[in-house]
Amino acid sequence: MAQLGGLFAFGHWHARTLATVATVAAVWAVAAAVAAPRSAVGAAVGGGPVPFPAPLSVACGGDPRVRKEAGSLSPAEWATYQRAVTGLHARETSGRRSTLDWFERFIEIHAAHAGNAHGGAHFLAWHRLFLLAYENALRTVEPSVTIPYWDWSMDAADPAMAPVWATSQLGKAADGSRIGAGERAAGHNFNEFFVDTDGPHYVTRGFYSNRGSGMDPDFFADKPTVRALWRNQQLSFAEFASTLEYVHGGPHVAMGGFSGGDLFLLDRAAGDVAFWSHHAYIDFIWAMRQQAISVLAYGGTTQDGSPARLDDVLAPFGATARTAAELNCVTYVADPRRTRGEPLATSAATPTPSPTPTSSATPTPSATSTPSAIPTASPTPAATLTPPPTPSPTRQPTPTPSAIPTVRVTPTSSAVPDPRTPRSDRTTAPAVPTPGRPACKRSHHAIGPALAALKQTMAAARAEAATILAAAEAEAEDIILLADAEIDQLAARKKEVKRHLRVTALAGFAAVNGMDAYRFTLGEVPLERAEDEAEAEEREAAAAAVVARTTRRAVTSA
Repeated sequence: MAQLGGLFAFGHWHARTLATVATVAAVWAVAAAVAAPRSAVGAAVGGGPVPFPAPLSVACGGDPRVRKEAGSLSPAEWATYQRAVTGLHARETSGRRSTLDWFERFIEIHAAHAGNAHGGAHFLAWHRLFLLAYENALRTVEPSVTIPYWDWSMDAADPAMAPVWATSQLGKAADGSRIGAGERAAGHNFNEFFVDTDGPHYVTRGFYSNRGSGMDPDFFADKPTVRALWRNQQLSFAEFASTLEYVHGGPHVAMGGFSGGDLFLLDRAAGDVAFWSHHAYIDFIWAMRQQAISVLAYGGTTQDGSPARLDDVLAPFGATARTAAELNCVTYVADPRRTRGEPLATSAATPTPSPTPTSSATPTPSATSTPSAIPTASPTPAATLTPPPTPSPTRQPTPTPSAIPTVRVTPTSSAVPDPRTPRSDRTTAPAVPTPGRPACKRSHHAIGPALAALKQTMAAARAEAATILAAAEAEAEDIILLADAEIDQLAARKKEVKRHLRVTALAGFAAVNGMDAYRFTLGEVPLERAEDEAEAEEREAAAAAVVARTTRRAVTSA
């Protein structure tokens, strides 16, 4: 019995062992099934696992490229960009599933070097090299691809309605939800974008795309403000760099949201494809500053307080800040529009209105101008409107005098013309007193004083009316001035509240990401100055436009 009991115990243990082995095998099978698609795509893109380069390539190598604004890319160009990103994401760095793919390695680099890349004067140079290294990696998948920059200043009034949030571009968003907002991944779009960095997770966003006011516009500077910022020669490079880093934090907060979307956290931010288009625009602004003021303007301090110099080597690139400042293989195509709703400028000449035909006895038809296939800048002579040909009148026989009826007028009351009859058709008759009504016997000399008195009365009435009207206008102006003052006070209060909320949110963003919140928010003061300068310029431009319109009307009426 003891032996049987031992055999039974052994058999029970053996059964549990087999069950455990079967469970482990099932788990491995699931893992292999999950890993298979990425490995298969990686093999298709790069021929299997490819070691990640170290150091990263930050040289163009005689390969210049042009970065265009997101709204100007064609559907084919967007499809190429999506293939490049998803292809990079599918390229494994080794045969082990636990290692990160190429796209995820860039997320990891941004997280690992956040201390050097943010909160100091090297912010712009470091991210320029980072963008170039990423773009070079993308070009190993699609050789012609470049990073599309998103000029969010054109969408600042309602950034959630920007075209970039289409599935065919950067993907839709819903607060706290993954990219695609419920849509399934298809082809190479960014729906259901999943990364293994900082804990495996789906990339999420903190706003609602394609919904009015789905994202807070207070975190986006408009185009006049951005222009005023890069044109301000009073700002040193250190002040400009810190202000631009502060400005760049606004879209991070708005797109990441307070629900903890990836863009709000610097350790995860590069995992959202919107990160790259956002930072490409920040680099564009620095490029415009360099073009307007100086290429090699540099200086300030790093996050740890040490001086920032052009010859500082920036890790992990093994290149200096000077390399970034002097980079000349990247060209940006600027979009000069203030808002995306403005029409694009065209090279066609402004059409000249045709002159009004003159009433000459014999109108001479003018040659009709034929439009050319390619519009030119020089105006073409305007065509003269030619009246349609008048058919030749048919000669009618002239009536004889006997055929014309005559009217015999007798001095009776019936000869008084009917006032409803047109004056040209009335027959002339001698004045006859109307029966029952005495004739007026007042002479011209008696009417004169009455007319003079009436004239004086009318003059007095006009003077009184002018006085009343002037008083009413003055009162209306006072009311308008008071209303304008109240409107100005309301606008100033609204601006104050907006700036307070912006500072509070960005201070929290800096603190959460390990930066000096006080130092980070010092960029608020230059930003406010740029906003005020832009508003003043717009008011002056509006006033000048009113004067120009008034002048044109006066000339036209004259």
